[in-house]
Amino acid sequence: MGSPGRHEDPIATSRNPTSWTAFVATLSVAVIIDNAPFPRTVWDAWITGSAIRDPAEVLARAGWVLVAVFTLLRPSSMLRYAVLCLAGTAVIISRLPTVPNHWILELGVFVGSLATLATARDRKQAINGVQVLVWGSILAVYAWTFVHKLNWGFLDPEVSCGAVFLESLGDRLGLPPPTRTLRVSAVFAVLVCEGAMPILLLGSRLRAVAVLLGLGLHLMFGLFVPAFSLFMWATYFLLLPADSLEPAFASLARSRAWLARQTRQRFSSVGLPRGINRAVIVLLLASAILAIKDIPTFRSLNQQETVFLPLAAAIGALVISALRACRMHLSIARPPLRVSAVAALFSILLLLNGAVPYLGARNTLAFSMFSNLRTENGQSNHLFLPSLETSLSVLHDQIEVLESSDPVLDSYARPQNRILWNWTALIPRSRKAELQLPLFMVRYRAQELRDAGQPMFSIRLSQEGGVRALSAREVGSLPPVDTLAGWLHWSKGTPLPPHRDACMW
Repeated sequence: MGSPGRHEDPIATSRNPTSWTAFVATLSVAVIIDNAPFPRTVWDAWITGSAIRDPAEVLARAGWVLVAVFTLLRPSSMLRYAVLCLAGTAVIISRLPTVPNHWILELGVFVGSLATLATARDRKQAINGVQVLVWGSILAVYAWTFVHKLNWGFLDPEVSCGAVFLESLGDRLGLPPPTRTLRVSAVFAVLVCEGAMPILLLGSRLRAVAVLLGLGLHLMFGLFVPAFSLFMWATYFLLLPADSLEPAFASLARSRAWLARQTRQRFSSVGLPRGINRAVIVLLLASAILAIKDIPTFRSLNQQETVFLPLAAAIGALVISALRACRMHLSIARPPLRVSAVAALFSILLLLNGAVPYLGARNTLAFSMFSNLRTENGQSNHLFLPSLETSLSVLHDQIEVLESSDPVLDSYARPQNRILWNWTALIPRSRKAELQLPLFMVRYRAQELRDAGQPMFSIRLSQEGGVRALSAREVGSLPPVDTLAGWLHWSKGTPLPPHRDACMW
């Protein structure tokens, strides 16, 4: 305690609960996994002396990784968490509108957390405020993802994202193609799980079932988008009682002490530096990753997905240990008496964001990911929600690629047999899909090719019912797409692709 008359910030002096520490640590790991290639890009450019393409994005995301590593080294620090949120907010805002769906959720959590930390009277109120914010945010996201999937496309086992994911997962693991029965089962299993999540999250007893269900659900999703699953798992720690992880953390501390003793005993004749046990732990983790890569079933996984598996095992063990310690009873703390206006505003915007597809716009950031939902041109394949004609309906910026000399753009005109990813356009493609792209993404690809020293390419496209061929120079000279149109990814006057219910964002 400070001397009389001296004021100490309670946020800086009180101890964090273990659930908060686990939340910040897992969130930091999710950021590192999501942005892992960018520090390597900076390193390679520094070693070779080559120029960095799009240096602003690369340096910003590499810096975000460094902040995440800094936070991971001391996840109990409120200041480091605030810096992580600030860095994430800057990166995500700078990349809008071409960001993944889960970044919109992260943006809401980051901005809401900063507002909560700035207005909280003490550390406990700050943590409770973030806890309520996160609980409400994931409740809204799970509810919207279920509502969006209530469409005829998702119920069709031939093109449903649930069935396509099952097929793609089996393909990557070397399993035979799923039968129609399995495809139908996958469709309804996803609907049941995602429909149950928002209901289960409402009750303190049922909330534990939601956490267990989410562990399994995001384990499968993590083999495609590991950072998203890690972020969702991070939020689960805030659903746990404050000190429910104390037994697990105590066991980890004992294991670490035992490892340190064993290391000192076995190498007592060698002068080992302090912290050598941490190096041994890192070495064991690296060995586990290499062992996973050597298993034939997992050889098709990339580096991020391979790292995800041991992390998933560790997080699963921690969560299950906490659920046993609290006897499956999870309660959400009351919201602080003074709720930040900024945090409340972003929570409301997050909720309204899911309604955008039904307001005459097609927004790929509306948590409609992998739902087969289509609402272009005033048409809707939803079971009961129409696509309204609003003032947004005048926007038109989408084209359909017919063919191109650039393999990336040309792939959008070709049927695919499995889910493929193109991080340039941030739109996944699936079997039997001929997709429309926002025009600004074609312009962005043209700029990429110019920066890479490949300025010559051609493209034939369809826009508003007309077909035209463009050279690279003509693409570059196209007028900039209206900012609002770019945000909403709206297509007006263009007929839907032949396979209108294909699995896509």
